[in-house]
Amino acid sequence: MLSVYTMESRKQSNGSKTIKNKSREDTIHLQKNNMLDLKGKKVLVTGASGLIGSNLVKRLKEIPDINILCTTYQNKVDADVSLARGDLLDQSHCDSITKDIDVVFHCAAKSYGAAVMESDPMALVKDNIVMNINILEASHKNNVKKFIWLASTTGYPDTDQPVTEDMMFDGDPFDKYYAVGWVKRYTEVLCKLFSEKLDKKLTCIILRPTNIYGPGDKTDPKKSHVLAASMRKIVEKHNPIEVWGDGLDQRDVLYVDDMVDAMILAAERIDKFEQFNIGYGETFSILDLLGKMKEIGNHDAPYKMIPSGPRMIPIRQVNIDKAKTVLGWEPKITLDDGLKKMHMWMKSTLNK
Repeated sequence: MLSVYTMESRKQSNGSKTIKNKSREDTIHLQKNNMLDLKGKKVLVTGASGLIGSNLVKRLKEIPDINILCTTYQNKVDADVSLARGDLLDQSHCDSITKDIDVVFHCAAKSYGAAVMESDPMALVKDNIVMNINILEASHKNNVKKFIWLASTTGYPDTDQPVTEDMMFDGDPFDKYYAVGWVKRYTEVLCKLFSEKLDKKLTCIILRPTNIYGPGDKTDPKKSHVLAASMRKIVEKHNPIEVWGDGLDQRDVLYVDDMVDAMILAAERIDKFEQFNIGYGETFSILDLLGKMKEIGNHDAPYKMIPSGPRMIPIRQVNIDKAKTVLGWEPKITLDDGLKKMHMWMKSTLNK
């Protein structure tokens, strides 16, 4: 099983919060007989070459006797895991890969950055809906024990207040998130259907991550999200550094290792339909993030504001109290440490 981490509390400079790394057993409220030991289990990871999927596979490989089957868009995975070649848009393929599987970690999704979301919102709709339905139906048919799905905070309504899990359907998503937000909402409804409304149940656990970053992120400026795109500008020493909008948009950013922790804990500790916000629990402006990146990369170039550049929601704050108290999870990697790791990886990747 995933080990319990205990470290000293760490505090970031520049007004950042203190992260208390206490034992997870201090907050977990579930009985041990409800826990699932992943040791010796057969798990499926879809989207195993993506940012979250690839890092999840690396962590799962540390669990003794686990049997890992992966699907990837690139048909490339780490050694010591099995690769199932095929298309998640094909129902028969989904039926095949979910046979004899104990836990599905559904990480596969079509995702893009702000430019595509603004210019072509339908790019995120059809394929995501079809693959989500296919893998859910196949998992239900083949008696999968648990289905862990990565939703998103894009489905939440437009508000400047920290959102809690019960606020998902309190109004429409932010206008520029309307398409992708309703894709996520619809899949959440399907997860509830399979978990609670059918005679035969499929236990679905929904994780709603904020902005995840770290090794394995997309580096293509046309496809990457704001943090990876910004880090690339620092590594490549752009001068000036272009910033879309005014740089004041607020984002909650979480290092990928913390996301992986939450996924494994959800598989081990939750045995019924649940939703959890997974984030850092604090927001930073784009300029705040760039300032930290510039310091890490020793690149003190000026900014060039692009007012016409594509922008998304001005602020998205999430409340992570439920994940702390019910799931027994909280972030361990400080923003400064995460950005340093990200910079090292990005520099190594771009210099290949």
